[in-house]
Amino acid sequence: MIYVGLTSWGDHPSLYSTSTSAKDKLFDYSGHFPIVEVDSAFYIPSVGNVEKWCSETPNSFRFILKAYQGMTGHLRDEIPFESKNDMFNEFKQAVEVFK
Repeated sequence: MIYVGLTSWGDHPSLYSTSTSAKDKLFDYSGHFPIVEVDSAFYIPSVGNVEKWCSETPNSFRFILKAYQGMTGHLRDEIPFESKNDMFNEFKQAVEVFK
């Protein structure tokens, strides 16, 4: 199966009417596409945000996640965690909500 979607749901003004609020963009986006890349996962999303995203989309909707930048070698500074293990655990905790 091939899914077609875009990167992020907030960066495509031609998808939304001028009356669509920022908080409704994911819901509207999910009416156009069955999948989206979550750009903010390059940072670690909060569990609350992930739960909100999942509740705003149909059960069949899918999210593509980028690995956290500290896990990919793209972080310019030291990791903001006590250990790499803590970093991986926090990312895992956030993304497990997508199941």
